[in-house]
Amino acid sequence: MTRQADEQKSMRKVTGSGEAEKTSKLRTDDLAALQERMKKLHAEVTQQSEAKEQRARELAAVPVADEDVQVVAAALTVTPECARSLLQEKNGDVTAVLRDAVGLPKARARTLRESLGKMLQAVQNLFTCSVLSTDETKPKEEREVPQWSKGNFQYNWIGIYIIGVPLLFVLLGLCLRVPLSFSLLQWLAFFGVVTGMVGVTTGYHRLFSHGAFTGGQAMQWVCAFIGAGAFQGSIKWWARNHRVHHKYTDTSKDPYDARRGFIFTHFGWFVMRMDYDLLGDADVSDLKDSLVVEFQRKYFAAIATMTGILIPLMVAGATTGEWAGAFFWVVWLKIFLVHQFSFFINSLAHTDLFGATRPYADDKTPHDSVVFAIINLGEGYHNYHHQFPNDYRNGHLWYHIDMTKWYIFMCSFLGFCDNLQRAPRTVVDRAAAVQAVCTHGRKLQEAVEKVKQLEVPADKEYAWDDVRAEVEQGRKLLVMDGYVLDLERPIPVDPAWAQTDKKISWLNTHPGGRALLLAYVGKDATAAFNGGVYGHTTGARSYLPELRVGHMKERPASSASGKEGSAAVCKGQCITLPRRRDVIL
Repeated sequence: MTRQADEQKSMRKVTGSGEAEKTSKLRTDDLAALQERMKKLHAEVTQQSEAKEQRARELAAVPVADEDVQVVAAALTVTPECARSLLQEKNGDVTAVLRDAVGLPKARARTLRESLGKMLQAVQNLFTCSVLSTDETKPKEEREVPQWSKGNFQYNWIGIYIIGVPLLFVLLGLCLRVPLSFSLLQWLAFFGVVTGMVGVTTGYHRLFSHGAFTGGQAMQWVCAFIGAGAFQGSIKWWARNHRVHHKYTDTSKDPYDARRGFIFTHFGWFVMRMDYDLLGDADVSDLKDSLVVEFQRKYFAAIATMTGILIPLMVAGATTGEWAGAFFWVVWLKIFLVHQFSFFINSLAHTDLFGATRPYADDKTPHDSVVFAIINLGEGYHNYHHQFPNDYRNGHLWYHIDMTKWYIFMCSFLGFCDNLQRAPRTVVDRAAAVQAVCTHGRKLQEAVEKVKQLEVPADKEYAWDDVRAEVEQGRKLLVMDGYVLDLERPIPVDPAWAQTDKKISWLNTHPGGRALLLAYVGKDATAAFNGGVYGHTTGARSYLPELRVGHMKERPASSASGKEGSAAVCKGQCITLPRRRDVIL
């Protein structure tokens, strides 16, 4: 029995060994097949990845217009990135993208594309931060703007005579030494103010050009007759150019384009023949329907001669008996001065001369100038006027020197005019506030960039053990707002300075003395520096970056112990106004 059991046990061992060998062989074959399959899969994945990368490079090379991206994004309500990818897959064909994505017929997809393109352009024109230049519109004729140089413009001989004749008579009067008595000077001032204020600033400018108030018939006739005596053209011609100037300020369609320099804006535009195919258009239909305007235009030469030459000559000559002086000074010097003062508004009032400012908008050249407000009877507040042209006041505050404003108000009080237009105070204050934010925001950005340029690198990283170890070796290190400062690090000075030592040692020049600084060596002096011992000045804080040698591994947030910076918004940009210590540290 025992022998039989041993034989059976031996048989089982042999059988088990054979099965194990067979199983091991199967496992080896399966593993080899699996490895071969994995290699094939890896090769396929690699090939697909390379194909995708190649396709991505090909699509990235397909040019796609930003306008087409906006159209597809608006039509399919997808992100611009997704819209760009769809366009690249269709080789930039917007119609194909819309047809495949929405299922529209080809003609319908093309119509949708055109409609969306026009709509997006209209929205962009309406809500863009800065007014689109009118130079971007299609000109009536492709032709360059005449330039103020020899051979590049045609003369306007009427304008040359109007400007040149008064100047010649003034020079002739000086050569003949015609006396200018005090009585003649008074008449010169009287007729100059009446012509400039009643005729030009009140009539031509604020009444007929801007409709800033409604003038009665009597006032309209008076302004029309006296304004003709300024010899600056008829109401219709003057107002038309002025409306174009406001509509297309600082563009090639502006008759007095300030970008073309002082000579052109002061008198060059007047002696050059205007090319109305290149200048902008303005609606003057209200002036065409005015009997006063049409009458003055038709008989302009006679009216201008009467009110600008004959009446001043007769009045001044008869009252003083100085006919030569009346002729040269009260007539021709008056016309010359009225010309120059009026032209200053087109030229110098578009510059920052005499401290002129732009408190309401600085995207265009008009400035507010007290100096030009005085000599132009209130017209010098030009920045305000270009923002609120229908306001009968150029100087809207009570203390602004605007004689024309008070004259119009007096006429309204006496019943000669009414419906005086005023820009609402809230609107004016809002414009001033927005401009102030933009102005100071830009200055802040410039200052922050300057601080970044003066930044001292502190790349080395310290732990407290590192600081203590170097202090034990003799270095005078302390920690300030997460930065490691070396009190013995020399600060270079300007080589041109007269002092012998061209470097400053802050440890030796500290106003509080060496002992106070040495007491904080190897320690964190942030609290003491920021008011614990003394609230240091901006000048003292400006020295700290020069002493940096590194920064701590765990630098505390500088704003954790104080107020957060305030924010200012300007044209879609949020500008954080940091605390003084945050900017420097």
